[in-house]
Amino acid sequence: MASKNSCMDCLRLSRLSYPEVMHISSSLIAGAVLLSALAGRAQDMSLAPVRVGGNIPVPTKITDVKPAYPADAQGSGVQGIVIIEATIDPAGKVSDARVVRSIPLLDKAAIDAVRQWEYTPTLVGGRPVPVIMTVTVNFTMQGAPPSAAPNVARSAPTVDLAEASRTANRLTSEGRALPPQQASDLEDRLKTSPDDLDGRMRLLGYYYFSGIRNAGADTTRTARRRHVLWMIEHHPDAELMMLPVITIDPAGHALADPEGYDQAKELWMRQADRHPDDVSILLRAAHFVRLSDKALALQLLKQAMTHPAAREYWRAAGELGSTYAITALGITMINSNGLPMAADPAAAASDLAKASVEELRASSNPAVITSAGTTLAQYGAMAQSMTQGAVNQDALAEDLLKKAVAIQPPDLLAPHALADFYRMQMLRAQRPDDRRAMAQRRFEQAELFVQRAKSFAETAPLTRPWVPASLLDASKAAFDAGALGKAQEYAQTLLDRVDPQDTASGQYVHDAHVVLGRAALAQGKTDEGKTHLLQAGRVTGGGSLTSFGPNMSLARDLLDRGERDTVLAYLEECRAFWKNPRLDEWIQTIKSGGMPNFGANLVY
Repeated sequence: MASKNSCMDCLRLSRLSYPEVMHISSSLIAGAVLLSALAGRAQDMSLAPVRVGGNIPVPTKITDVKPAYPADAQGSGVQGIVIIEATIDPAGKVSDARVVRSIPLLDKAAIDAVRQWEYTPTLVGGRPVPVIMTVTVNFTMQGAPPSAAPNVARSAPTVDLAEASRTANRLTSEGRALPPQQASDLEDRLKTSPDDLDGRMRLLGYYYFSGIRNAGADTTRTARRRHVLWMIEHHPDAELMMLPVITIDPAGHALADPEGYDQAKELWMRQADRHPDDVSILLRAAHFVRLSDKALALQLLKQAMTHPAAREYWRAAGELGSTYAITALGITMINSNGLPMAADPAAAASDLAKASVEELRASSNPAVITSAGTTLAQYGAMAQSMTQGAVNQDALAEDLLKKAVAIQPPDLLAPHALADFYRMQMLRAQRPDDRRAMAQRRFEQAELFVQRAKSFAETAPLTRPWVPASLLDASKAAFDAGALGKAQEYAQTLLDRVDPQDTASGQYVHDAHVVLGRAALAQGKTDEGKTHLLQAGRVTGGGSLTSFGPNMSLARDLLDRGERDTVLAYLEECRAFWKNPRLDEWIQTIKSGGMPNFGANLVY
């Protein structure tokens, strides 16, 4: 029997593997939170790539390069599966590839192949983002059976679910572009081959994304209902069941189908009754009704919590936490990108919402607490905006995230989530004293995040990308808190750790120089600040730099000091990695003697 500590280690790693535990990555939601709640002001997205799965779609591979089988491996009869953690930049290029499960004679060939793969860009809120995903490279000698997936406690759940999620997202995304005739052909094929799941997933994507436009609302609703009911009946534990394309809402939009919803809900309840101990089925049934019948969703997830040895127990715990949170906030609609679109103050004041708050405060489950706190922090500002302040769970969010930070063994992302919460509070604060207090609290959590990221990286390779992300967060938090020495220390440490020529590091290098330059200006060193701005402009791009553009806070500070020529030179450098007409607009405004409206680029 595994020791308590080893089980908790697996817990921590499995929670890091599933975005659903955090429900929605805080780094992705923060920008949308502030865009909605702060009337046009934006929160920057975390510079670390986010893991695919759940609400983060898996990109579709468009270029597949087979590995070259090493001669020495063939001569030695070595075969098997190499598991790779791939970082994919916003353009769909593999910017980094690291071995997670090694076969030494095959590792280099696997890395070389994966680095040549290309994917469709991963879009969140219509914008491309960098992502991390686990991929497998199978080396099988001619005449030998394919190797089985490795039975490794910490990696197997990640690999299995990531691969299933990748496949489901890829096939449903392919369905978006299906011509109507191909959709009709697939429907005919399913009449004789109903277990053609690839075809069925493509059709679900077709009807979800393009059906109304191509086939009309009535035909689309009928077809979706048929496929959804078939999947619930025959494959209730499929990863597809966690995706938006498989949902049926009773009201609220053109695809809503109240009759189909009732039938699907009844079928899910039959599955839950048939499989009362199957956490995967309970989780998916709860996910289906989490907005329309929160009480039932909570009941199903609590039932899942009675099976702590189940493969998806911690994922279900995260779902329970997020369901508690959306219940407390009165969230009634979430779009396909995972963002809340509506909140009801009456629902937030209901007995169920009050009970959810009480149960959250009493919970000791780390996944429940962290997921709930993160969801409350992310969705909370949006719920306040949508209800004109009638719904406010900031205090609960802070309490839960503090509790998550204090949990032992420590959770890696809890201080990151709490720091994000304080940053949002800092940006929303009206009084200078409140802003300073939030900045200091944020800095304290950012420093703790650095400590934990370094500690986790020593024993859990999958967490290593969080180290540079934590250093950048800490440098920015230190600057906002007025700790200039610490800001410079963290920024310089980051520069010393990353490769400036690697596009995966471009955002880190750029923003580290921005922090160093702003710190120099605050100390009266204008020439040093100018140097850092020019160094920031000479990076290779990548990440948010290529999609959203650079952070312009140092450029603005230098313009305030009359350093127009330096800023103009910097903007010209930015053309190498950011193709956007705003650059020309800013350059023209500066040449005319004005100050550009940098907008959200002051906080990216």
